[in-house]
Amino acid sequence: MIPHVDVAVVGAGVTGLAAAWAAEQKGATVAVVEAGANCGGSIQSQHIDGFLVERGASSMTGSAALMRVLGQLGLRDEVVVPPTNASRRFIVRNSKLCPLPSSPLGLLTTPALTWRGKMRALREPWVAQSQVSPEFESVAAL
Repeated sequence: MIPHVDVAVVGAGVTGLAAAWAAEQKGATVAVVEAGANCGGSIQSQHIDGFLVERGASSMTGSAALMRVLGQLGLRDEVVVPPTNASRRFIVRNSKLCPLPSSPLGLLTTPALTWRGKMRALREPWVAQSQVSPEFESVAAL
């Protein structure tokens, strides 16, 4: 028999795990269902030939709110700040290593991003943060 839960979260990616944690913080009984073998969704880390390879997003802004949540989760000490001498960063695109641009002009000429990706990156400073409702929406309400 399946036990009663207040909230069922489909997907154990970062968003699903964050939603499950937030619901649990409010006292809900939560079940997380994931189709894959690992949590993290598209974000995975692998060590290959002595290098750390990040799949998915590999950076985030260190906002006070994020650091507060990481502290509540006991993960603040796990934050990895890139060394200052690591001035070049790379991604793999179409099976090729591409340096990430370090300037707005480099952003326009890099093979690391599609044209759509370049335009999205250029718009980023003007994109408003989405406002998430403080109330939980149930599947039944959909």
